[in-house]
Amino acid sequence: LKRNMLVVAQGEDSPRLYANRIRASQPTWIADEPPMGEGESIRLTARFRYRQADQQVTVTRRGEELLIASDEKQRAITPGQAVVLYDGDTVIGSGTITEYK
Repeated sequence: LKRNMLVVAQGEDSPRLYANRIRASQPTWIADEPPMGEGESIRLTARFRYRQADQQVTVTRRGEELLIASDEKQRAITPGQAVVLYDGDTVIGSGTITEYK
């Protein structure tokens, strides 16, 4: 969006469709408090799309931003969509995806 660019990749296996580093903003916590302190990391699972299997991630809190490192590359991460964070079967929070690499 910053560069007003649309990237088109051919084929489902294009490396441009996969990312394992995600940045999310506006985190919302079910317990009203984040489960980790500023600059701290926690192991959780996440879903980047509806009905997706849980994905193992490490989440680091940086102010009002979350840095999410997925153990495996994720397909078609899209800015503007939500990432939902789980501790076991319990939803603990979410954020809006702003960037991926």
